[in-house]
Amino acid sequence: MLNIQNYSASPHPGIVAERPQTPSASEHVETAVVPSTTEHRGTDIISLSQAATKIQQAQQTLQSTPPISEENNDERTLARQQLTSSLNALAKSGVSLSAEQNENLRSAFSAPTSALFSASPMAQPRTTISDAEIWDMVSQNISAIGDSYLGVYENVVAVYTDFYQAFSDILSKMGGWLLPGKDGNTVKLDVTSLKNDLNSLVNKYNQINSNTVLFPAQSGSGVKVATEAEARQWLSELNLPNSCLKSYGSGYVVTVDLTPLQKMVQDI
Repeated sequence: MLNIQNYSASPHPGIVAERPQTPSASEHVETAVVPSTTEHRGTDIISLSQAATKIQQAQQTLQSTPPISEENNDERTLARQQLTSSLNALAKSGVSLSAEQNENLRSAFSAPTSALFSASPMAQPRTTISDAEIWDMVSQNISAIGDSYLGVYENVVAVYTDFYQAFSDILSKMGGWLLPGKDGNTVKLDVTSLKNDLNSLVNKYNQINSNTVLFPAQSGSGVKVATEAEARQWLSELNLPNSCLKSYGSGYVVTVDLTPLQKMVQDI
């Protein structure tokens, strides 16, 4: 987790903004009239402070309950956009990183695990990279997490919400399917009606369409697909069985786990 703390002239934990040290009076150096850096340092302090605030706000928003409403989705999107804007401001500022921080961030962005958050190919690691480019990479990766990672979870929540609502509708009919026995001490269940409704639900979610696919997140017309590697990665991430990985068109999708429902039908 990137931790930005208060910026000052002395070192602090977190991301440190380094400045060239002023020569002591005993050193023999050539003097020249140069513009004061006070104004630039003040701007850098403001940029760091704003970024730190936006990071805290984004953490609070993104760690909240997974959204299932448009209002919560908008709140998360706004938090990510504000944080990205603050990091873009840092990319254009004079704030620099220590050699260790530069290396750690560069290594993190070159790690294979980052591919989970972005559909675009990972850039090849470079020997050197500027501090401004690192801030820009942080901003881009946060945007990628919002679009390619949290977006998938939001889609999963939406699909499963509809699925469980349909299952709940079936359970609400149970009262009408229970009939008293001949002796008044037993109860009969209309098994045929229950099975028919459960089979209809299974058949509905066995079909691959924009309303039944968990990954990739669906939008617009048609069904979007992913590579087998990407689909298997999300299959593992969502802790779903292999039966939820399905080939479709030129790629693969991950669908709702119907195993418990199918077993229920078999056991009735």
